Amino acid sequence: MQVSQIRAARWAITGGLAAFLAIAAAGFPTQAHAFVCNGQFDLLQKGYCSTTTTQGCGTSFDAACPAGETCKTFNFFDPGDPEKDGADQLRISLSVGTSTITGPAGAPNSMTVHEIRFDLDCVQNSGGNGTNSLCTDQGDVVEYLGDATITTNCPGVSWTSTQPLGGPGGNEVVFTPSTAIVIQQSCAPSQQSAPPACGGCKVEFGLRVVHQEPAGSDATPQIVEEAAGYIQGQGDAVCNEGLTGSLQSGSTQTANMPICPTCTIDQCNLGCDEQVTGMCQAQTASTPCADTDGNACTTAGCELNTAGLGTCVQTHLFASNSTPCADSDGNACTTAGCDGAGTCDQNHSVQVCTTDQCNKGCDTTTGKCTPQPASTPCGDTDGNTCTTAGCEVSATDSTLGVCVQTHLFASNSTPCADTDNNACTTAGCNGQGTCDQSHQAITSTSNCANPIVGAATDCTVLELDGSKVDVTGPPGGLVGDVCIGPNGKLSITGSEFVTGEVRLAAGATFSKSGSGTVGSVETNQDLSAEINAAIAASASAASQPCTITLSSIKSSTTINATGGGSAATVVCVGDVVLNGATVTLKGVAGDSFIFNVTGKFVLNGGSRIIASGIQPKDVLYNILGSGEQVAFTGGGGGTGCCKSSVDGTLIALHRNIALSPGLVNGELIGGQNISIVSGASVKCPPSPCIP
Repeated sequence: MQVSQIRAARWAITGGLAAFLAIAAAGFPTQAHAFVCNGQFDLLQKGYCSTTTTQGCGTSFDAACPAGETCKTFNFFDPGDPEKDGADQLRISLSVGTSTITGPAGAPNSMTVHEIRFDLDCVQNSGGNGTNSLCTDQGDVVEYLGDATITTNCPGVSWTSTQPLGGPGGNEVVFTPSTAIVIQQSCAPSQQSAPPACGGCKVEFGLRVVHQEPAGSDATPQIVEEAAGYIQGQGDAVCNEGLTGSLQSGSTQTANMPICPTCTIDQCNLGCDEQVTGMCQAQTASTPCADTDGNACTTAGCELNTAGLGTCVQTHLFASNSTPCADSDGNACTTAGCDGAGTCDQNHSVQVCTTDQCNKGCDTTTGKCTPQPASTPCGDTDGNTCTTAGCEVSATDSTLGVCVQTHLFASNSTPCADTDNNACTTAGCNGQGTCDQSHQAITSTSNCANPIVGAATDCTVLELDGSKVDVTGPPGGLVGDVCIGPNGKLSITGSEFVTGEVRLAAGATFSKSGSGTVGSVETNQDLSAEINAAIAASASAASQPCTITLSSIKSSTTINATGGGSAATVVCVGDVVLNGATVTLKGVAGDSFIFNVTGKFVLNGGSRIIASGIQPKDVLYNILGSGEQVAFTGGGGGTGCCKSSVDGTLIALHRNIALSPGLVNGELIGGQNISIVSGASVKCPPSPCIP
């Protein structure tokens, strides 16, 4: 029996080089007398050097490309090279060899190769005609690049083909060596640069993919099938040639070449991904593209359509709101701007001007707001006979006219409405636009304001500087004046009330809500005398030597004065913490108490400190240093306030004070935040006038 056989194809699989599925197909040789003719070949696909295109590269068998050149390799070939990167080209290395060869006794058992056939593109799973083709031609899909691309390591041999110039032509290219190649048996095909000593060798040549497969020509439009081999009966390869029992080798091997589909290439489409997916790829979303709509409020950018194709969308991005755009309406009082939705709005920004008794509105020719002339009369609405209203130019905006109620002041001592029902004062204009209810006053005395605090005796509540006083809840009441130091804040809510004035120093503010009432609110008051007097009084009291020293006061007790009606009793104590206890301060006319407290000062649950035989003006609680807040609790707020109370004046320069609720029958002076809530009360009513 005689057998002819071919070795399976092999394709180079290296980093960056295309890898293809190769399928071997064995021929069916003539069989006689048990003779065997096993021809083999190795089909290897390669890249090519970027300039020296006839030099293969990309495998371990190849020399490096010349200096300055790169190895061009692609995983998917792009018909016609639309991206102009050479992705339509490759090189084929075809190595020939043998396996078992058995002939008549004494035969050399060698194979003589006269020609090799290579079919460029094949209909899938098709056969040849047995004469001059290995498969059915698929059309002008792949072209041979001509004999100028041939290289070989076959010793002393050159090759020619049936298509020496390459290009369009027949589908089958037949390669013929200048001298027949004689290969000994069991000479495996080799891709090494040097041929094996047993006679095998290789031939390389270039191919180009020029067109897509014809539509419907087979079931694999993106895979080009190729074939290489010998045809029995054509004398391509003969074992033991010239001897009785010689046998021709016949076989076909197919291989697959993935190709790209036809892809759009423009500013939003990159063409085919020739290395990874083999599919058409669009530019990254939002890649800029030609902006042709002349609209400054839109920016063109690439987007994907439903088919996955990149398109240049003129409205891809909208300019941010208020981006300037062409102003075409001729109105200087409006400014054009993008509206954030792609439209140039001519009225996007409008010069807003006040139009009233002191303002003429916007001038469309200049775009500026125009005030009325200074001193133009305007509505006098404040009901103040000490002022006359008139238009003025704003101090902070030269384009704005304002109606100033205090445009002109009545002269000093001009009579004005007397509303305080106080027989000890006479109202009059002060020459600065204010109707001063105390324009003329009679000196008064008080039985609750401690004379130690000097000028501060005219303030029932005094906040020294920059902190806040919160007064909330039912009507416990602040009887007397409330004085707020520079930059302080006074807030009164609910039905809490103030019987006297609210006196605000520079920068101090006052807010009120609810049903409670207050006397007049005086702003920009000079409270420096009151503040300095309070600070000095605390320091003076703290410097007094102790006449009674206690670690704490925590239960009901009576403390008797030691001054004998002529000197202060100075009680130095750590904590004063009372829970439902009553402390009685007992003395006679002329006695007084100073409490210097270094620790806590807390009255809970109906605790009281009461004066007996003396008046509240004779008691001073001087809370020293920083620490826990001064705290009153126990309920009973509102009318008839409160369950927890003290008689006397309380000073805490460095602590918060919280009456929650609590009653102070005297003055309350604080340098930190003061909270008078839940209907708490501070009472130091003015004494009657003395005629």
